[in-house]
Amino acid sequence: MNLLKYLLVAVATASLVGCAGSVRDVKVTKGESVVQYADQVEIKYLGSGGHLIRRGNDVLMTAPFFSNPSMLEQLLPAKVKTDRIEAGLPDVSDVEMVLVGHSHYDHTMDLPYIAKKRAPKALFFGSATMKHLLAPAIERSRLIVMNDMATSGQVPGEWVYSKNRAFRFMALESDHAPHMLGMKLVSSAKLGEDLKTLPTFTRNYPEGEVFAYLIDFLNPDGKIAFRIYYQDTASSPGMGYIPDFDPVDQAPVDVAILCVGSFSQVKDYPEHILRMAKPKFVIAGHWEDFFRPQSDPIAVVPLASIDEFLRRARSVSQAGVKVPTPGTALTYRVTNPDITRATANTTTQQ
Repeated sequence: MNLLKYLLVAVATASLVGCAGSVRDVKVTKGESVVQYADQVEIKYLGSGGHLIRRGNDVLMTAPFFSNPSMLEQLLPAKVKTDRIEAGLPDVSDVEMVLVGHSHYDHTMDLPYIAKKRAPKALFFGSATMKHLLAPAIERSRLIVMNDMATSGQVPGEWVYSKNRAFRFMALESDHAPHMLGMKLVSSAKLGEDLKTLPTFTRNYPEGEVFAYLIDFLNPDGKIAFRIYYQDTASSPGMGYIPDFDPVDQAPVDVAILCVGSFSQVKDYPEHILRMAKPKFVIAGHWEDFFRPQSDPIAVVPLASIDEFLRRARSVSQAGVKVPTPGTALTYRVTNPDITRATANTTTQQ
């Protein structure tokens, strides 16, 4: 997208930020979970596409974002706001893996600081574009490319296991919804070689290849105890699908984390994902206005409607849906490892 086109769209979008959807009529989930189970999975929403996912001492994270430049700030050189990261990010020093769905600025811009200062043990998994993008700022040995390991249609990809084999994940080929009027407001490019420096402007962070992720927590015998489906962007029908597994890898989806931002820009979302995954519970992610700091009063991301997202989700699924605010932890019980189903400790939205 050329600069003039970006400026025109940015100004139009910025005018909508003041009209970002209200959360007054939406039942959001706030605060920490207080109920504890002997065997549980905790999913803490960090904001944007970020989630901290933990079962006991086993923990992974999806790429978080806290800098949240305004639309007007995005006309200036990008600036990582370390004070916002420090204020919003809990202790992640034990995180082993960080999953990156795509490479736009709101999923990658804060990662160099987090890699160096907050998650020194973590490896970062994502596309070849992600690796080329972040190579100037994160050691290349910590950037793991999933392109050749991801699913292809209904053909399964490769599982990636934690060091102690307590959890694993698989990248699922997916795509990215337009932002508005069928257009993408930031680069949709893919990179073929390492950048020498990070992009100057947020609009130049490339999208790259796009992945959803299937995450399994495992029992000591290797059987699936709890399964999570994760997306950081809405996808077109047929994209982001769980492949046809052999029986040993088949399991129901306990929690699906789906994307509210731009969901209405693609056909049949979230319906097609819910029909495919059939989760018992749903977490609405990337729903709040990330053009303002998390310390500001919370609002829905411009051009999205949580009410419409919930209406459409409930039209095809009986799954309980949660809309957590950043910093909120939801706890799900691993009720029976042999049945591999889960129940949540919080009531579903009515």
